[in-house]
Amino acid sequence: MPKVSSLLTLRETLRYCCDPASPYWDYAWKQFNKRYKLFIYASVKRTCCAWRAPHVQKQLSEIVNDVVEIVFEKLCVEGYKVLRSFEGGDNESAFHCWLATICHRASNRYLRQKWFDSVMDENAIPPDKEGSFTESFEMIREIYETLVVLLRRLPKRKTDLRERDINIFLLYTFAGFSERMLRVSPCLKYLGYRVVDVVINRLRKELGPYRDFF
Repeated sequence: MPKVSSLLTLRETLRYCCDPASPYWDYAWKQFNKRYKLFIYASVKRTCCAWRAPHVQKQLSEIVNDVVEIVFEKLCVEGYKVLRSFEGGDNESAFHCWLATICHRASNRYLRQKWFDSVMDENAIPPDKEGSFTESFEMIREIYETLVVLLRRLPKRKTDLRERDINIFLLYTFAGFSERMLRVSPCLKYLGYRVVDVVINRLRKELGPYRDFF
């Protein structure tokens, strides 16, 4: 085994980081942080900046810190399962690519989940004076297409009115249409009593489990 003062190889660093019982565990993590912490921060920040959304940029520092914490937690949970999964030996280039992928996925998952929760909460995005959601447009636009895909994946019902229900949900959630506005619109003027409430509540409930896919 190497002396504490020696520089660990990548293979040794990962091995000792995954073994809390090792006398080199603390030293290995110090080596890990010294070599890769700034890289993790940079990878997370790069992914977050790629969203090019005002609400992300305003909270960028806070978001990056949150995601970096998630990345380190992911590397350590379940007996360091993720960290143990790297099979590139001492290949630093391969490890950087592997680590960057984890950072990229963690960043996107965090951002999508955060803004998905806001859209799913009908009280989270208050309308402006004119009843629209102009201040939240960028946030909503970022997850609009993903939400449509999820809605179309929901199990079909015997009397399936999928596209109609999707339109109701998106107009109500994204555009701030009230039930009255939906009922008087030319395409939806034949809606029965309380159909809008039933559709919105059902889809909110059915979409819940899909949050894990972000």
